[in-house]
Amino acid sequence: MIVSRTHSIHSLLVLNFITKVSQVLMMPLTECILFIFHALFWWIDCTTTALVTLAFAGSIGMTFVILGCALPTYASWWPLFVILFYVLAPIPTLIARKYTEDSGSNSNPCLELAIFITMGIVVSSFALPIVLARAPADEGTIKPGACYLTLAGNVVVYSTLVGFFMTFDQDDSDYSMW
Repeated sequence: MIVSRTHSIHSLLVLNFITKVSQVLMMPLTECILFIFHALFWWIDCTTTALVTLAFAGSIGMTFVILGCALPTYASWWPLFVILFYVLAPIPTLIARKYTEDSGSNSNPCLELAIFITMGIVVSSFALPIVLARAPADEGTIKPGACYLTLAGNVVVYSTLVGFFMTFDQDDSDYSMW
């Protein structure tokens, strides 16, 4: 009985997703991108599944970064410094969410400053491998392939961080303390 009930729930969810995708074609580009981004994390509504999925995605991102360092053709560990940015990126937002009141206004200076600092850290983590690949001018500190793998790792890791905040920002979640 439970298997058939779960199967019917999944069928309804898939049907709902298909109808949403059919509506995507009628949306402007920005709304379409936001919808696709939300749809990526839509199916990880359950906290256990969300934790496993986010951990798996984070490990894939870190694998890209480590491959950009450890492959014999690249043999440079400089791209590993982006891990420092991964650690620093969520800290301002976490602090601002902890110490701000939800007063209902659209503008919150503390949270906006935290988001500004977070975006500076994120841009820096994307800029570091590019600068390392282009400086010095004759031969970069890292090879372009290592830069591309590090940038791919950045995209995956930051998507994981955004997914973490989207998933566990709900008040009814067991992990809302984060």
